[in-house]
Amino acid sequence: MNAATDAGQQLEIKKTWRYYLGLILFVLSMVLPLIVTTVANLLRLSPAISTALIGVSLAGGPEVLLIAAAAVMGKENLDHLFSSLGRWAKDLIKWDQVSAARYRVGVWMMVFSVLISVATYYIFAKDLVVGDQLGWAYYVTTGGDILFTISFFVLGSEFWAKLQALFQYNARLVAENSGHTGD
Repeated sequence: MNAATDAGQQLEIKKTWRYYLGLILFVLSMVLPLIVTTVANLLRLSPAISTALIGVSLAGGPEVLLIAAAAVMGKENLDHLFSSLGRWAKDLIKWDQVSAARYRVGVWMMVFSVLISVATYYIFAKDLVVGDQLGWAYYVTTGGDILFTISFFVLGSEFWAKLQALFQYNARLVAENSGHTGD
């Protein structure tokens, strides 16, 4: 399929109420666990009912909503949605093209995540586990670990090459001449 055919198909997609209802169901399937967990905590439901609702929202609920979204949207609209999401993801990631600003953000994300873990483990160690339950510090540390992982993708492929060079004995630094002459 070439670009002209793809562009022609995009024009043929009719965004009727079925498309928008399917899109709402698709988005709802992604945020259902967050919504149900928040509502269950705000309503202060009994632990049994809360657990059951959150369990259904994590396992089963999103899948049913995705199937419903696919059924409502139809094949053409679903293909259009997934191709649009794919193009958006490719534009967002740009693995080989990392700007200086994105690189700085990635480095700060990495530094911040390490600082979170160090502070949590050494300063708030007693808050990692409270009784038989996981404490707030455990969740903060888990968030820091996730941030650390995401930072590698923000930094891009050149950072991976630099990281790999750290573990090679015969790797050499090749610095570009910045025009600065030392005094």
